[in-house]
Amino acid sequence: MQHRAQGPLFIRVGTGKKPGFLHLLLLIGGALLLLTFGVWLLMIFLTLGVLLLPYLWWKKRKLIKTMQEQMAQYQQQQQAQAGQTGREESTSGVVIEGEVLQKRQE
Repeated sequence: MQHRAQGPLFIRVGTGKKPGFLHLLLLIGGALLLLTFGVWLLMIFLTLGVLLLPYLWWKKRKLIKTMQEQMAQYQQQQQAQAGQTGREESTSGVVIEGEVLQKRQE
């Protein structure tokens, strides 16, 4: 039994039965229906976005304020612990990214 390799599948345009008037009417009606519902969905999502953004901005503002208060409390606790142990705070609280270079004494 020989297996014959087939070439690529070509789609011929224009062959076959021509669409009738009913097919074209249904195609146009479906496209208009899809366009109408698409526009409605877009309007609904845009309205929800416009109404939701101020709420999220307000929540973010409140969250930042809470985080700043907690950071201040944490720094006060660290300073109190440093005072109790008798050591001085050697860091300024500023973090700079980069490499640490050490000078060698030769």
